[in-house]
Amino acid sequence: MLPEEAPFLSLASVSSAESKNAAFADVPASNPNFKYIQGLANSGFVIGIDGTHFAPQKPLTREQMIYIKACADERQDIKTNGQALSVLDSFSDGSKINKRFSGAVYEDQSASTTGTFHRVYGTTKLFQPQQAVTRAEAAEALSVMKGEWARSAAEVLGRSPSP
Repeated sequence: MLPEEAPFLSLASVSSAESKNAAFADVPASNPNFKYIQGLANSGFVIGIDGTHFAPQKPLTREQMIYIKACADERQDIKTNGQALSVLDSFSDGSKINKRFSGAVYEDQSASTTGTFHRVYGTTKLFQPQQAVTRAEAAEALSVMKGEWARSAAEVLGRSPSP
């Protein structure tokens, strides 16, 4: 994929050049994904499992995927506030959603049927925040990016979106 076809990833690799120090102890510069993980960390889009570890081999969870995708769409870190915490009540397991991700869940749910969670999982009252994300779910989440700089996967490939 060419950089102009993946503006988000190309921005990530550019941002990685700004830092000589790895954001995560378990993602050294020798890691083949370093420039993407480091670039996203420098941009505030990727969070680790704690302050110093990313755990690149661990599965991504639903709440983490929504957070990363929402931050990428908004091009900024999404903070939690009182309004964001109220969205947790819309899910029967909302109390299990990590508070640090509630702002992103709120932003995503505010988009209603065009939000990532709705597109990937449909209409449901069960969030299952710690459920591992499948490759297909991650692909669906990333298939549509918001913002003037983004294009859908179908546009990049020169295809008409399927009905």
